[in-house]
Amino acid sequence: NLFQVFVTVNALVFTVKHFTDDTRLIALTTSIGAGFSFLVGPVCNYLSDRIWTRIGRRRPFIILGWSAVGTAMALIPMMPSYGALITLVIAYTLLGDMATPVEPLCMEVVPPTQRARSMSVRLILIQACALFYFQVLFPWFDSRLHLPTWVPLLGGFSFTGEQLIYAIASFLFFSMVAFLLLFVRETKVATAPNIALRDLKFSPIKSTKAFLLDTFGDSRWLWIYLLYCCANAYLYAWSNSPLYTLLMTDQFGYSKADVAHMGLPTQLFGVLVILPVMGWYGDRYPRLPYSLLAGIGIVSFAALAWLGKVHLNLSGGELLSVGWLLVLGGLAIAGYSAVFLMCAQTVLLSTGQAGARVWIYLVSLVLQTLLGLGCWILIRYFRIAEGIVPPIFLWFLLEQARLTLKSCTDVITSPMFFDFVPRDKMGTLSSGFGFTNGLLVFLLTNFVGAWIQWFSD
Repeated sequence: NLFQVFVTVNALVFTVKHFTDDTRLIALTTSIGAGFSFLVGPVCNYLSDRIWTRIGRRRPFIILGWSAVGTAMALIPMMPSYGALITLVIAYTLLGDMATPVEPLCMEVVPPTQRARSMSVRLILIQACALFYFQVLFPWFDSRLHLPTWVPLLGGFSFTGEQLIYAIASFLFFSMVAFLLLFVRETKVATAPNIALRDLKFSPIKSTKAFLLDTFGDSRWLWIYLLYCCANAYLYAWSNSPLYTLLMTDQFGYSKADVAHMGLPTQLFGVLVILPVMGWYGDRYPRLPYSLLAGIGIVSFAALAWLGKVHLNLSGGELLSVGWLLVLGGLAIAGYSAVFLMCAQTVLLSTGQAGARVWIYLVSLVLQTLLGLGCWILIRYFRIAEGIVPPIFLWFLLEQARLTLKSCTDVITSPMFFDFVPRDKMGTLSSGFGFTNGLLVFLLTNFVGAWIQWFSD
Protein backbone atom coordinates (compact mmCIF):
# COMPACT_ATOMS: atom_id res chain seq x y z
CA ASN A 1 0.00 0.00 0.00
CA LEU A 2 2.83 2.42 0.75
CA PHE A 3 4.33 1.48 -2.59
CA GLN A 4 1.04 2.40 -4.27
CA VAL A 5 0.69 5.68 -2.35
CA PHE A 6 4.28 6.90 -2.56
CA VAL A 7 5.38 5.60 -5.94
CA THR A 8 3.07 4.02 -8.51
CA VAL A 9 0.09 6.34 -8.25
CA ASN A 10 1.96 9.59 -7.73
CA ALA A 11 5.70 10.13 -7.45
CA LEU A 12 6.76 7.86 -10.31
CA VAL A 13 4.41 9.71 -12.68
CA PHE A 14 6.27 12.97 -12.16
CA THR A 15 9.67 11.26 -12.17
CA VAL A 16 8.91 9.85 -15.63
CA LYS A 17 7.86 13.35 -16.75
CA HIS A 18 11.48 14.46 -16.28
CA PHE A 19 12.26 12.40 -19.39
CA THR A 20 9.05 12.39 -21.47
CA ASP A 21 5.51 13.80 -21.69
CA ASP A 22 4.28 10.87 -23.78
CA THR A 23 1.29 9.45 -21.87
CA ARG A 24 1.92 6.04 -23.45
CA LEU A 25 5.34 5.83 -21.79
CA ILE A 26 3.98 7.24 -18.51
CA ALA A 27 1.19 4.65 -18.51
CA LEU A 28 3.62 1.88 -19.43
CA THR A 29 6.09 2.75 -16.68
CA THR A 30 3.51 3.14 -13.93
CA SER A 31 1.63 -0.03 -14.93
CA ILE A 32 4.66 -2.33 -15.11
CA GLY A 33 3.96 -3.39 -11.54
CA ALA A 34 0.50 -4.59 -12.57
CA GLY A 35 1.70 -6.01 -15.87
CA PHE A 36 4.40 -8.19 -14.32
CA SER A 37 2.37 -9.06 -11.23
CA PHE A 38 0.98 -12.12 -13.01
CA LEU A 39 4.52 -13.52 -13.49
CA VAL A 40 6.24 -13.66 -10.09
CA GLY A 41 3.59 -12.78 -7.50
CA PRO A 42 1.14 -15.63 -8.21
CA VAL A 43 3.96 -18.19 -8.12
CA CYS A 44 5.19 -16.90 -4.74
CA ASN A 45 1.66 -16.90 -3.33
CA TYR A 46 1.14 -20.43 -4.62
CA LEU A 47 4.41 -21.67 -3.14
CA SER A 48 3.74 -19.95 0.20
CA ASP A 49 0.82 -22.35 0.71
CA ARG A 50 3.09 -25.37 0.15
CA ILE A 51 6.56 -24.80 1.61
CA TRP A 52 7.98 -24.48 5.11
CA THR A 53 11.30 -22.93 6.13
CA ARG A 54 12.97 -22.10 9.42
CA ILE A 55 11.47 -18.59 9.29
CA GLY A 56 8.04 -19.64 8.09
CA ARG A 57 6.30 -20.08 4.76
CA ARG A 58 5.33 -16.54 3.78
CA ARG A 59 7.95 -14.38 5.52
CA PRO A 60 10.90 -15.41 3.26
CA PHE A 61 9.12 -14.11 0.17
CA ILE A 62 8.07 -10.84 1.82
CA ILE A 63 11.53 -10.13 3.26
CA LEU A 64 13.28 -10.66 -0.09
CA GLY A 65 10.70 -8.68 -2.03
CA TRP A 66 10.62 -5.69 0.30
CA SER A 67 14.42 -5.58 0.50
CA ALA A 68 14.58 -5.32 -3.30
CA VAL A 69 11.99 -2.54 -3.41
CA GLY A 70 13.67 -0.63 -0.58
CA THR A 71 16.98 -0.70 -2.46
CA ALA A 72 15.33 0.43 -5.70
CA MET A 73 13.55 3.34 -3.99
CA ALA A 74 16.93 4.76 -2.98
CA LEU A 75 18.22 4.44 -6.56
CA ILE A 76 15.31 5.85 -8.60
CA PRO A 77 16.22 9.57 -8.26
CA MET A 78 19.73 8.77 -9.51
CA MET A 79 18.62 7.37 -12.87
CA PRO A 80 20.14 9.45 -15.71
CA SER A 81 17.71 8.50 -18.50
CA TYR A 82 14.32 6.99 -19.22
CA GLY A 83 15.96 3.76 -20.35
CA ALA A 84 17.82 3.40 -17.04
CA LEU A 85 14.68 4.28 -15.09
CA ILE A 86 12.41 1.74 -16.77
CA THR A 87 15.10 -0.95 -16.47
CA LEU A 88 15.23 -0.35 -12.72
CA VAL A 89 11.43 -0.33 -12.50
CA ILE A 90 11.22 -3.68 -14.29
CA ALA A 91 13.90 -5.17 -12.06
CA TYR A 92 12.42 -4.10 -8.73
CA THR A 93 8.91 -4.96 -9.91
CA LEU A 94 9.89 -8.55 -10.63
CA LEU A 95 11.75 -8.91 -7.34
CA GLY A 96 9.26 -6.88 -5.33
CA ASP A 97 6.39 -9.10 -6.43
CA MET A 98 7.90 -11.83 -4.29
CA ALA A 99 6.30 -10.01 -1.35
CA THR A 100 2.72 -10.67 -2.49
CA PRO A 101 2.10 -13.28 0.29
CA VAL A 102 1.81 -10.34 2.72
CA GLU A 103 -1.97 -10.21 2.26
CA PRO A 104 -2.54 -13.93 3.04
CA LEU A 105 -0.19 -13.52 6.03
CA CYS A 106 -2.26 -10.63 7.38
CA MET A 107 -5.60 -12.38 6.83
CA GLU A 108 -4.23 -15.62 8.26
CA VAL A 109 -3.34 -14.20 11.66
CA VAL A 110 -6.60 -12.26 12.14
CA PRO A 111 -9.82 -14.08 13.21
CA PRO A 112 -12.60 -13.75 10.57
CA THR A 113 -14.87 -11.83 12.96
CA GLN A 114 -12.18 -9.15 13.44
CA ARG A 115 -10.94 -8.77 9.87
CA ALA A 116 -12.86 -5.61 9.01
CA ARG A 117 -11.61 -3.89 12.18
CA SER A 118 -8.09 -5.15 11.51
CA MET A 119 -8.28 -3.80 7.97
CA SER A 120 -9.54 -0.46 9.28
CA VAL A 121 -6.49 -0.21 11.59
CA ARG A 122 -4.16 -0.98 8.66
CA LEU A 123 -5.91 1.60 6.51
CA ILE A 124 -5.74 4.19 9.30
CA LEU A 125 -1.95 3.80 9.34
CA ILE A 126 -1.85 3.98 5.54
CA GLN A 127 -4.04 7.09 5.59
CA ALA A 128 -1.68 8.63 8.14
CA CYS A 129 1.21 7.99 5.75
CA ALA A 130 -0.83 9.36 2.85
CA LEU A 131 -1.68 12.44 4.91
CA PHE A 132 2.01 13.02 5.61
CA TYR A 133 2.91 12.37 1.97
CA PHE A 134 0.32 14.55 0.24
CA GLN A 135 0.25 17.38 2.74
CA VAL A 136 3.95 17.60 3.57
CA LEU A 137 6.10 15.84 0.96
CA PHE A 138 4.20 16.12 -2.33
CA PRO A 139 4.01 19.95 -2.40
CA TRP A 140 7.84 19.94 -2.04
CA PHE A 141 8.36 17.51 -4.93
CA ASP A 142 10.02 20.13 -7.17
CA SER A 143 11.68 22.12 -4.38
CA ARG A 144 15.33 22.06 -3.32
CA LEU A 145 15.83 21.60 0.40
CA HIS A 146 18.89 22.08 2.63
CA LEU A 147 19.91 20.54 5.92
CA PRO A 148 20.76 23.10 8.62
CA THR A 149 24.45 23.91 8.81
CA TRP A 150 24.62 22.79 12.44
CA VAL A 151 23.87 19.15 11.55
CA PRO A 152 27.09 17.13 12.08
CA LEU A 153 28.81 15.90 8.89
CA LEU A 154 25.81 16.63 6.64
CA GLY A 155 25.22 20.30 7.47
CA GLY A 156 24.34 22.31 4.35
CA PHE A 157 23.68 19.18 2.25
CA SER A 158 21.04 19.92 -0.41
CA PHE A 159 18.49 17.57 -1.96
CA THR A 160 15.17 17.75 -3.80
CA GLY A 161 11.75 16.93 -2.44
CA GLU A 162 11.62 14.10 -4.96
CA GLN A 163 14.77 12.54 -3.49
CA LEU A 164 13.36 12.92 0.02
CA ILE A 165 10.16 11.06 -0.97
CA TYR A 166 12.04 8.06 -2.33
CA ALA A 167 14.45 8.04 0.63
CA ILE A 168 11.56 7.90 3.09
CA ALA A 169 9.88 5.14 1.07
CA SER A 170 13.13 3.17 1.16
CA PHE A 171 13.45 3.65 4.91
CA LEU A 172 9.88 2.43 5.51
CA PHE A 173 10.40 -0.73 3.46
CA PHE A 174 13.59 -1.64 5.36
CA SER A 175 11.85 -0.85 8.65
CA MET A 176 9.17 -3.41 7.80
CA VAL A 177 11.82 -5.96 6.86
CA ALA A 178 13.34 -5.50 10.33
CA PHE A 179 9.89 -5.80 11.91
CA LEU A 180 9.23 -9.10 10.11
CA LEU A 181 12.59 -10.49 11.13
CA LEU A 182 12.35 -9.49 14.79
CA PHE A 183 8.67 -9.59 15.78
CA VAL A 184 6.65 -11.83 13.44
CA ARG A 185 6.49 -15.61 13.77
CA GLU A 186 4.53 -18.13 11.72
CA THR A 187 3.10 -21.48 12.79
CA LYS A 188 2.63 -24.57 10.63
CA VAL A 189 -0.78 -25.35 9.19
CA ALA A 190 -1.49 -29.04 9.65
CA THR A 191 -3.51 -29.35 6.43
CA ALA A 192 -0.81 -27.66 4.28
CA PRO A 193 1.89 -29.70 2.45
CA ASN A 194 4.74 -28.00 4.43
CA ILE A 195 7.39 -29.08 1.89
CA ALA A 196 11.02 -28.25 2.68
CA LEU A 197 12.77 -26.19 0.03
CA ARG A 198 15.32 -28.93 -0.62
CA ASP A 199 12.47 -31.35 -1.37
CA LEU A 200 10.67 -28.98 -3.71
CA LYS A 201 10.63 -30.42 -7.23
CA PHE A 202 10.14 -28.29 -10.30
CA SER A 203 9.14 -29.35 -13.79
CA PRO A 204 8.14 -26.46 -16.09
CA ILE A 205 5.21 -28.25 -17.74
CA LYS A 206 3.94 -30.20 -14.74
CA SER A 207 4.39 -27.28 -12.34
CA THR A 208 2.58 -24.86 -14.66
CA LYS A 209 -0.27 -27.32 -15.12
CA ALA A 210 -0.52 -27.95 -11.38
CA PHE A 211 -0.49 -24.20 -10.69
CA LEU A 212 -3.28 -23.46 -13.18
CA LEU A 213 -5.42 -26.36 -11.96
CA ASP A 214 -5.01 -25.48 -8.29
CA THR A 215 -5.57 -21.77 -8.90
CA PHE A 216 -8.35 -21.77 -11.48
CA GLY A 217 -9.54 -25.37 -11.68
CA ASP A 218 -12.01 -25.26 -8.79
CA SER A 219 -15.33 -23.88 -10.00
CA ARG A 220 -16.17 -22.75 -6.45
CA TRP A 221 -13.77 -19.82 -6.80
CA LEU A 222 -14.76 -18.57 -10.26
CA TRP A 223 -17.41 -16.14 -9.01
CA ILE A 224 -14.87 -14.68 -6.57
CA TYR A 225 -12.40 -14.14 -9.41
CA LEU A 226 -15.05 -12.48 -11.54
CA LEU A 227 -16.11 -10.08 -8.82
CA TYR A 228 -12.56 -9.34 -7.69
CA CYS A 229 -11.11 -8.72 -11.14
CA CYS A 230 -13.96 -6.70 -12.62
CA ALA A 231 -14.36 -4.56 -9.52
CA ASN A 232 -10.66 -3.96 -8.90
CA ALA A 233 -9.90 -3.19 -12.54
CA TYR A 234 -12.67 -0.59 -12.45
CA LEU A 235 -11.59 0.85 -9.09
CA TYR A 236 -7.97 1.05 -10.27
CA ALA A 237 -9.00 3.00 -13.35
CA TRP A 238 -11.19 5.39 -11.34
CA SER A 239 -9.65 5.60 -7.86
CA ASN A 240 -5.99 4.57 -8.11
CA SER A 241 -4.92 5.24 -11.67
CA PRO A 242 -1.65 7.22 -11.99
CA LEU A 243 -3.21 9.05 -14.95
CA TYR A 244 -5.90 10.51 -12.69
CA THR A 245 -3.34 12.79 -11.03
CA LEU A 246 -2.19 14.00 -14.46
CA LEU A 247 -5.81 14.79 -15.32
CA MET A 248 -5.91 17.30 -12.48
CA THR A 249 -2.43 18.79 -12.92
CA ASP A 250 -1.95 18.77 -16.70
CA GLN A 251 -5.51 19.03 -18.03
CA PHE A 252 -7.30 21.01 -15.33
CA GLY A 253 -4.23 23.08 -14.41
CA TYR A 254 -4.53 22.51 -10.67
CA SER A 255 -1.27 22.84 -8.76
CA LYS A 256 0.29 20.02 -6.74
CA ALA A 257 -0.60 21.97 -3.58
CA ASP A 258 -4.25 22.18 -4.71
CA VAL A 259 -4.34 18.44 -5.38
CA ALA A 260 -2.88 17.81 -1.93
CA HIS A 261 -5.41 20.11 -0.24
CA MET A 262 -8.34 18.44 -2.00
CA GLY A 263 -7.45 15.14 -0.37
CA LEU A 264 -6.79 16.58 3.10
CA PRO A 265 -10.32 16.37 4.61
CA THR A 266 -10.88 12.75 3.62
CA GLN A 267 -7.40 11.72 4.74
CA LEU A 268 -7.88 13.38 8.13
CA PHE A 269 -11.50 12.38 8.77
CA GLY A 270 -10.82 8.97 7.26
CA VAL A 271 -8.31 8.29 10.03
CA LEU A 272 -10.51 9.74 12.77
CA VAL A 273 -14.01 8.64 11.70
CA ILE A 274 -14.64 6.77 8.43
CA LEU A 275 -12.24 3.84 8.80
CA PRO A 276 -13.03 3.09 12.48
CA VAL A 277 -16.79 3.30 11.83
CA MET A 278 -16.62 1.12 8.70
CA GLY A 279 -14.39 -1.40 10.47
CA TRP A 280 -16.99 -1.70 13.22
CA TYR A 281 -19.87 -1.76 10.74
CA GLY A 282 -18.17 -4.35 8.50
CA ASP A 283 -17.80 -6.77 11.43
CA ARG A 284 -21.05 -6.18 13.33
CA TYR A 285 -23.62 -5.00 10.69
CA PRO A 286 -25.66 -3.01 13.26
CA ARG A 287 -29.09 -1.69 12.33
CA LEU A 288 -28.75 2.09 12.53
CA PRO A 289 -31.88 4.28 12.76
CA TYR A 290 -32.81 5.71 9.36
CA SER A 291 -33.90 8.90 11.07
CA LEU A 292 -30.37 9.34 12.45
CA LEU A 293 -28.69 8.73 9.08
CA ALA A 294 -31.19 10.89 7.21
CA GLY A 295 -30.80 13.66 9.78
CA ILE A 296 -27.00 13.59 9.45
CA GLY A 297 -27.25 13.69 5.65
CA ILE A 298 -29.80 16.49 5.47
CA VAL A 299 -28.10 18.69 8.07
CA SER A 300 -24.65 18.15 6.51
CA PHE A 301 -25.69 18.94 2.95
CA ALA A 302 -27.85 21.88 4.05
CA ALA A 303 -25.01 23.38 6.08
CA LEU A 304 -22.61 22.78 3.18
CA ALA A 305 -24.92 24.57 0.74
CA TRP A 306 -25.52 27.48 3.11
CA LEU A 307 -21.86 27.98 3.94
CA GLY A 308 -20.77 27.52 0.35
CA LYS A 309 -23.17 29.91 -1.29
CA VAL A 310 -24.70 32.23 1.29
CA HIS A 311 -22.13 32.73 4.02
CA LEU A 312 -18.91 32.28 2.04
CA ASN A 313 -20.34 33.39 -1.31
CA LEU A 314 -18.18 30.91 -3.20
CA SER A 315 -18.14 30.94 -6.98
CA GLY A 316 -16.48 27.54 -7.10
CA GLY A 317 -13.42 28.97 -8.82
CA GLU A 318 -10.89 28.82 -6.01
CA LEU A 319 -9.97 26.83 -2.94
CA LEU A 320 -10.28 28.39 0.47
CA SER A 321 -7.95 28.23 3.41
CA VAL A 322 -7.16 24.85 4.92
CA GLY A 323 -9.44 25.54 7.88
CA TRP A 324 -12.47 26.20 5.71
CA LEU A 325 -11.63 23.20 3.50
CA LEU A 326 -11.71 20.97 6.59
CA VAL A 327 -15.08 22.39 7.65
CA LEU A 328 -16.69 22.09 4.22
CA GLY A 329 -15.00 18.77 3.47
CA GLY A 330 -16.11 17.39 6.84
CA LEU A 331 -19.73 18.31 6.11
CA ALA A 332 -19.54 16.72 2.65
CA ILE A 333 -17.95 13.55 4.05
CA ALA A 334 -20.63 13.25 6.75
CA GLY A 335 -23.37 13.57 4.15
CA TYR A 336 -21.80 11.09 1.72
CA SER A 337 -21.16 8.58 4.52
CA ALA A 338 -24.77 8.81 5.69
CA VAL A 339 -26.02 8.14 2.15
CA PHE A 340 -23.67 5.17 1.81
CA LEU A 341 -24.76 3.62 5.13
CA MET A 342 -28.44 4.13 4.29
CA CYS A 343 -28.00 2.35 0.95
CA ALA A 344 -25.96 -0.48 2.50
CA GLN A 345 -28.43 -0.98 5.35
CA THR A 346 -31.39 -1.04 2.96
CA VAL A 347 -29.76 -3.79 0.93
CA LEU A 348 -28.79 -5.81 4.04
CA LEU A 349 -32.36 -5.65 5.37
CA SER A 350 -33.51 -7.28 2.13
CA THR A 351 -30.73 -9.87 1.82
CA GLY A 352 -29.93 -10.71 5.44
CA GLN A 353 -26.44 -10.89 6.93
CA ALA A 354 -25.34 -13.93 4.90
CA GLY A 355 -22.60 -12.60 2.64
CA ALA A 356 -23.12 -9.13 4.09
CA ARG A 357 -19.68 -7.85 3.08
CA VAL A 358 -20.36 -8.79 -0.54
CA TRP A 359 -23.57 -6.77 -0.56
CA ILE A 360 -21.88 -3.78 1.07
CA TYR A 361 -19.13 -4.03 -1.55
CA LEU A 362 -21.67 -4.12 -4.39
CA VAL A 363 -23.45 -1.06 -2.97
CA SER A 364 -20.14 0.80 -2.99
CA LEU A 365 -19.43 -0.23 -6.59
CA VAL A 366 -22.84 0.99 -7.77
CA LEU A 367 -22.43 4.34 -6.02
CA GLN A 368 -18.90 4.79 -7.39
CA THR A 369 -20.11 3.95 -10.90
CA LEU A 370 -22.81 6.60 -10.65
CA LEU A 371 -20.26 9.10 -9.30
CA GLY A 372 -17.84 8.33 -12.13
CA LEU A 373 -20.60 8.84 -14.70
CA GLY A 374 -21.54 12.13 -13.06
CA CYS A 375 -17.93 13.35 -13.14
CA TRP A 376 -17.63 12.44 -16.82
CA ILE A 377 -20.82 14.39 -17.61
CA LEU A 378 -19.51 17.44 -15.71
CA ILE A 379 -16.16 17.33 -17.50
CA ARG A 380 -17.91 17.14 -20.87
CA TYR A 381 -20.20 20.00 -19.93
CA PHE A 382 -17.46 22.38 -18.76
CA ARG A 383 -14.94 21.48 -21.48
CA ILE A 384 -17.37 21.49 -24.42
CA ALA A 385 -20.33 23.68 -23.48
CA GLU A 386 -18.44 26.25 -21.40
CA GLY A 387 -14.91 25.87 -22.80
CA ILE A 388 -13.35 25.85 -19.32
CA VAL A 389 -12.05 23.31 -16.84
CA PRO A 390 -14.32 22.23 -13.95
CA PRO A 391 -14.20 24.82 -11.14
CA ILE A 392 -11.75 23.66 -8.54
CA PHE A 393 -14.16 23.97 -5.61
CA LEU A 394 -16.74 21.82 -7.39
CA TRP A 395 -14.08 19.20 -8.06
CA PHE A 396 -13.05 19.42 -4.41
CA LEU A 397 -16.58 18.36 -3.41
CA LEU A 398 -16.54 15.50 -5.92
CA GLU A 399 -13.16 14.39 -4.57
CA GLN A 400 -14.65 14.08 -1.10
CA ALA A 401 -17.33 11.76 -2.49
CA ARG A 402 -14.79 9.68 -4.43
CA LEU A 403 -12.37 9.32 -1.53
CA THR A 404 -15.13 8.66 1.01
CA LEU A 405 -16.52 5.79 -1.07
CA LYS A 406 -13.00 4.49 -1.67
CA SER A 407 -12.30 4.44 2.08
CA CYS A 408 -15.57 2.60 2.76
CA THR A 409 -14.75 0.05 0.05
CA ASP A 410 -11.15 -0.56 1.12
CA VAL A 411 -12.20 -1.66 4.62
CA ILE A 412 -14.48 -4.35 3.16
CA THR A 413 -12.46 -5.65 0.18
CA SER A 414 -9.83 -8.03 1.54
CA PRO A 415 -11.89 -9.38 4.46
CA MET A 416 -14.75 -10.03 2.06
CA PHE A 417 -12.76 -12.19 -0.34
CA PHE A 418 -10.91 -14.10 2.34
CA ASP A 419 -14.19 -14.86 4.14
CA PHE A 420 -14.76 -17.51 1.47
CA VAL A 421 -11.24 -18.96 1.39
CA PRO A 422 -9.93 -21.67 3.77
CA ARG A 423 -6.62 -20.93 5.47
CA ASP A 424 -4.61 -23.47 3.45
CA LYS A 425 -5.87 -21.91 0.18
CA MET A 426 -5.28 -18.23 0.93
CA GLY A 427 -1.99 -18.09 -0.97
CA THR A 428 -3.42 -20.05 -3.90
CA LEU A 429 -6.43 -17.74 -4.29
CA SER A 430 -4.18 -14.69 -3.89
CA SER A 431 -2.16 -16.08 -6.81
CA GLY A 432 -5.27 -16.10 -8.95
CA PHE A 433 -6.26 -12.63 -7.81
CA GLY A 434 -2.81 -11.23 -8.61
CA PHE A 435 -2.57 -13.00 -11.95
CA THR A 436 -5.91 -11.94 -13.39
CA ASN A 437 -6.14 -8.49 -11.82
CA GLY A 438 -2.56 -7.57 -12.77
CA LEU A 439 -3.16 -8.49 -16.39
CA LEU A 440 -6.41 -6.53 -16.51
CA VAL A 441 -4.95 -3.41 -14.91
CA PHE A 442 -1.88 -3.49 -17.15
CA LEU A 443 -3.98 -3.73 -20.31
CA LEU A 444 -6.47 -1.12 -19.12
CA THR A 445 -3.84 1.44 -18.06
CA ASN A 446 -1.85 1.16 -21.28
CA PHE A 447 -4.97 1.26 -23.42
CA VAL A 448 -6.03 4.49 -21.71
CA GLY A 449 -2.53 5.98 -22.05
CA ALA A 450 -2.42 5.12 -25.77
CA TRP A 451 -5.92 6.49 -26.28
CA ILE A 452 -5.04 9.79 -24.57
CA GLN A 453 -1.91 10.19 -26.72
CA TRP A 454 -3.82 9.33 -29.90
CA PHE A 455 -6.65 11.70 -29.01
CA SER A 456 -4.18 14.49 -28.17
CA ASP A 457 -2.34 14.04 -31.48
